[in-house]
Amino acid sequence: MTSSRLSRLDNDDCTLVLDASVVINLLGTGNASLLIRALRRKCVVEQITWREVTRDPFTGKTATEPLKALVSAGLLEREKMGTDATSLFLDLTLAQAPDGLGDGEAATLAHAANSGATAVIDEKKAIRISAAKLPDLRTLSTLDLLSCSLVSDAVDRMTLADAVCSALMCARMRVPGEFHKWVLELIGKDRASKCSSLSRSP
Repeated sequence: MTSSRLSRLDNDDCTLVLDASVVINLLGTGNASLLIRALRRKCVVEQITWREVTRDPFTGKTATEPLKALVSAGLLEREKMGTDATSLFLDLTLAQAPDGLGDGEAATLAHAANSGATAVIDEKKAIRISAAKLPDLRTLSTLDLLSCSLVSDAVDRMTLADAVCSALMCARMRVPGEFHKWVLELIGKDRASKCSSLSRSP
């Protein structure tokens, strides 16, 4: 799959600020270190968001150890948003319904916007609000990362297929409509039929 969003990821060295759902999806692949290393980008999680990653969906155990392993390997960093980002964070969380965001999502967007990074976030509401309130902020999804050429060049197709299928089954990874064909071709119809999150995705 090729898109302007993916070519930006392939051609620059942007820092990626990962939302909790993205970290959970990556853990759910069972091969997070391989996939993050393939991106060749600094990957960070804001500390408010970090606290929302409590369970490793692949093992069902606490996420503490796999997160520590990613940090120790230099693949993931935990950061605290600055003062300017805190003001934006409050604007996003205190907005009137239906535009208020949860703390983790707001922290991801605020930290990315304030640091000139790219936010990687999957929730449709957060993406909508980001587009409306933060038009200069670049956003990507988990599947933007997994389907980019950086990953496909570094990871063999069978390993990637197993990782995507695992994320679908263990983390219930959301699949936006534009990625349905790519996912189906990658993992095959038989395995796709067993992934309930795929059948529910728009």
